[in-house]
Amino acid sequence: MRRTIPSSLAATAPLASPPARKEDEGLDVTLTLRALTPIVGGGVEAGRPDKVDIVRVPGIRGHLRSFWRALGDETDHQELRRRERDLWGGVPGVGEDSASTKASRVGVQVRVRDRDRGVSAPAGYHVTNASGQLKAQAEWDQNPTVNRALGYALFPLQINEEDRRTRQHEGRVPTGEWRRGAVFDVRITCPGNTSPLTDPGAAGELDRLLGALWWWVHFGGIGARTSRGFGALAIDNAKGLPLHWRSRFEAPSADQLRRWLAAAPTPRALAGPDTWRTLRRHEFLFARRPEPTPERAHIAALAALREFRQGVGVGRAQGKTRQEGQSHWPEAHMMRLVAEREWGIHGRWEHPPPRGRDDDFKRNGTWAAPRAAFGLPLGIQFKDRGEKAAGGWIHMSRFPSPLRLRPLALKDGNYAAVCLLLAGRPDTEALVVTQKMSTGHDDKVVKIDWQIDPAKQAAGEPLRPFLGPANGDAVKAFAIYLEKRLGFERVKGLKEAG
Repeated sequence: MRRTIPSSLAATAPLASPPARKEDEGLDVTLTLRALTPIVGGGVEAGRPDKVDIVRVPGIRGHLRSFWRALGDETDHQELRRRERDLWGGVPGVGEDSASTKASRVGVQVRVRDRDRGVSAPAGYHVTNASGQLKAQAEWDQNPTVNRALGYALFPLQINEEDRRTRQHEGRVPTGEWRRGAVFDVRITCPGNTSPLTDPGAAGELDRLLGALWWWVHFGGIGARTSRGFGALAIDNAKGLPLHWRSRFEAPSADQLRRWLAAAPTPRALAGPDTWRTLRRHEFLFARRPEPTPERAHIAALAALREFRQGVGVGRAQGKTRQEGQSHWPEAHMMRLVAEREWGIHGRWEHPPPRGRDDDFKRNGTWAAPRAAFGLPLGIQFKDRGEKAAGGWIHMSRFPSPLRLRPLALKDGNYAAVCLLLAGRPDTEALVVTQKMSTGHDDKVVKIDWQIDPAKQAAGEPLRPFLGPANGDAVKAFAIYLEKRLGFERVKGLKEAG
């Protein structure tokens, strides 16, 4: 017998309207949210949009918990874990009482109407080159700037080399899909004083939860690649917000944007290790000229990041032909020098590292990897010999990017290109290099356990005016690039500004 889903649990069942309640009785908020940019992935299978459950509750809860942690004033992991389990639920850790298992006090419900599911379609296509082979880089848009920006961010949607070989006879092969135009309701509930937290020092937890909701809506999103602006959201309607929070969830005008960003929710105190991802020392940069569509605002921010990391004249040199030249970033040269040291294969490179840069890497026994600040793992590829691919990874345990790009809806119907810079950087002592080289027949893998210092500059001249003042921090260098080169306006949180 085929099972049916009870109407009380069906995804399309209407969400009850939040009842009138006193603010100390808890939280019951319903937001109608619209996807401003395409949703990438977000389904049960990684990298693929779900055909049924297009907005998944576990993904929303994960975002909310992440921002909730970032808003904390805890000073150690144990304190953070205890408070998180009190509110979000969880099982006890090693050596803890089994009776400390808690159910979540935060309720999350989602409703997606059939007419608001949006449209799922290929994000781009692989086409053949003059030799009849499918190009590794897909085509995403006819506009060159848009195509380059999307290609920089959507590379995970491209099909792999084996699939390209077996399907090249098709001539035009779609990439992975994205979803456009989704609208949905999300309801967040949490009891108030009727079920207090076990930690009396955690007063104001409902405000902290509302702060996490604010950050998720405006700088989180739905699906994958949200740090690069995909799955960005805007509020179409809000019910049940406490009075002192309503203005924060309203879209600002262009004139109010600076003050609105500066008033973003922040932790009550500055605490915890510097490697923690927190909202205690964040800052924003936004384009002074609003854009008429969210797509244009998104591309403005995404194209700026792509130019900084890969663009000719900034991230890389001009090539001798129409192709782009060598990267000005030092990681590939570092890996070539590592290979020379490991294998003694001097002079075999298609693009040899500039001599005279060796000391930049080897000074004090450290090595430079400034792009580690953008997130890890960091994949590096370059040409070995005879156009054979070589490269490797700079990695530790996964470190999400502290940079978030976003088109932000304004009150007048325009959109602002906004970049959020979060605090927290990788632990440099935990970074290692795993290298893979082509030797003509076999590939070798070597792990280098030397310390890698992201703060060493060791970069090409076009990047040094930005990396120098940033002490080699590539994320801060990007902020300087946005401000000095592109005219973005910088905004710090109120606590930092003070």
